[in-house]
Amino acid sequence: MTFRSPVRRKTRQRSGFNVAGDTPGSECKLKKSGRLMIKDNYFEITFLKKEVIVQPLFKNEIGILCFGAYIKPKLNLQINMSLEFKIDNHLETISKIMNINAGRWNKIGILAEINITKPKEIDPIECKLKIESQKEDIGIIDFFGINLGAIESSPKDYLKKNKVKDLFFENINIYIPEVFYLNYDQIQHVVSKRPIAFDEGEAIVIKSCNRCSRFLPIDVLNERNTLSFNNHCVKTPCKHKEHKAFSDYAITEMDYTIPPKEINGFIKDKRLKLYNGFQLECKPCKKFFVNTPLNPLRNSTQHREDSLRRRAIERLIDQLLKRKYIYHKFRLEQQKEFDKYIWEKFGKKCFKCGITLKNEREMDLDHTMPLASFWPLDETATCLCKNCNSHKHDRFPIEFYSKQKLKELSKLTNLPLKRLQQKVINEEVVEKLISRVEWFFDKFLNDEEYQKVRAGKRTSDLIYKAIAKQIYSFYGPRLNLVEIYKKKTEKFPKTITF
Repeated sequence: MTFRSPVRRKTRQRSGFNVAGDTPGSECKLKKSGRLMIKDNYFEITFLKKEVIVQPLFKNEIGILCFGAYIKPKLNLQINMSLEFKIDNHLETISKIMNINAGRWNKIGILAEINITKPKEIDPIECKLKIESQKEDIGIIDFFGINLGAIESSPKDYLKKNKVKDLFFENINIYIPEVFYLNYDQIQHVVSKRPIAFDEGEAIVIKSCNRCSRFLPIDVLNERNTLSFNNHCVKTPCKHKEHKAFSDYAITEMDYTIPPKEINGFIKDKRLKLYNGFQLECKPCKKFFVNTPLNPLRNSTQHREDSLRRRAIERLIDQLLKRKYIYHKFRLEQQKEFDKYIWEKFGKKCFKCGITLKNEREMDLDHTMPLASFWPLDETATCLCKNCNSHKHDRFPIEFYSKQKLKELSKLTNLPLKRLQQKVINEEVVEKLISRVEWFFDKFLNDEEYQKVRAGKRTSDLIYKAIAKQIYSFYGPRLNLVEIYKKKTEKFPKTITF
């Protein structure tokens, strides 16, 4: 007899939106990026587009001008984007600064809102990029999908017909540039003021979306660096053999006679086979066409499950380590509020993107080392904005920050750099969980709140499933809490479902 993961609920409602039909989400193309070799620590380039027709979106409230691209530098860089245009004879400029990580594909983009109630022509619009290295020559940069223009619509004109303005701008940095619904399927879709002579750059894979039918980039060499699509399976290889579309893609187009060495190992029989795999829908389509129509149909119990499960794991960690809840502990020992302390320690700025946070209420407290791997919230927490914290989710610091940022984080949090560079579970918590396995099943999971059945699921099952999944990802089948409990008590725990 073994623990049975809670059965997925039967579908209660349908979103009412169907896939586009043009692409199933399981096709890809192997393309060439464009490479520049910059022998200086500063580089500037301006892109230009004339006669841009801006369409009114969000029930004819505003139009959006936008620039987006994908970039992979050899060094950590800073990029300043300026979007410039004239409207009613007034020159408008919108600027944005981003830090770009070395050795991985980065998404960059910027937008400007225009108050309009009917289509309006803007002629011209320009986007100036200023790229800078702090210490040495910039060197190699690969570019792909450079595009400039205005959002015309989304599939089924979703952004036109529905009042989704708040939803569109919610955590928007995570979705730029793919949320602009422009094409990003070749090196350059827009001209530059000074012509650029690109050399052949690194190969890049673009995958189809089964909603909007666009082909958008994925980072094959670093799948956890989600660009246009979220991962399908995260901690383990994609095991959905009955649905190979998530990790096994038919190559429909290739810019190479022979695939380049760096990705040749992923290709077999004209198919690209990945480890984690990706969702069939791109991020914005997932947001607008799947989650948004269904979320209002979910009941309040379903919305609470995630936060309840995370809070239970946090409570479990505190009890195993015999710690007081950090907010209470800090207030008693330091006579100040914990969140304000972290906000001030990080200079009142998001550690990832550098945006200024007006007060601690604009900050999200990040565990630094992920809660999912049993690391507690304590004085080593990181100050992030809501967008960056949402993007980081349960990632380890090594998966989210550059090498330089990790060094800075080590100094700010007093966590050893070596730990920040590792993907490790909190072994102290695991050892204490094993030693107190009877208490865990018989006392902790027997809590009245955890034994409640909500929408067909017992909360204790969800908590145990999350914990067991995390332990399995690091230890494999050799460490099974139920088997340890059974060995000690000669019975199965009654607080979870079998």
